Amino acid sequence: MFNKELKRLIVTQLHSYATPIIRYELGDYGCLHNSCPCGHDGPTLSDIYGRKKNFIKCLDGKLIPFTFYSKPINDIVDFDEIFCYQPRVDQLVIELGSKKEVPSTQLDKLVSYINRVTENQFEVVVKCLAKIDWAKNPKKLPFISYVD
Repeated sequence: MFNKELKRLIVTQLHSYATPIIRYELGDYGCLHNSCPCGHDGPTLSDIYGRKKNFIKCLDGKLIPFTFYSKPINDIVDFDEIFCYQPRVDQLVIELGSKKEVPSTQLDKLVSYINRVTENQFEVVVKCLAKIDWAKNPKKLPFISYVD
């Protein structure tokens, strides 16, 4: 599933004689190819993903995109709010904010689902909270990796 080599995208204007070395880091990640399937015989970008914080970092240093949608998780477990983050390279934490008690069978299914989509590369910790503290994530992004 995660067999693409993603790299940081940097845009450089090579035709500017006054400042040919200036580079603009977009912060996005993508794949670079020598040619395009359409027939263009030159460098091509594909699989453009978001910022680094939207990627999981694996033990081998590889970054994999992790689009964390609440819908499939909501089909597994009942919650009012959800936040997933990577505090360490070997761990994912899922915080479930819920006013009700979450049955352990639902939590087991959730861990199983996360293990399946991440190919069992991480310890998955689920924290059931009455309310999620969004102080470190004021935009309330559903997933953030804190691993450099």
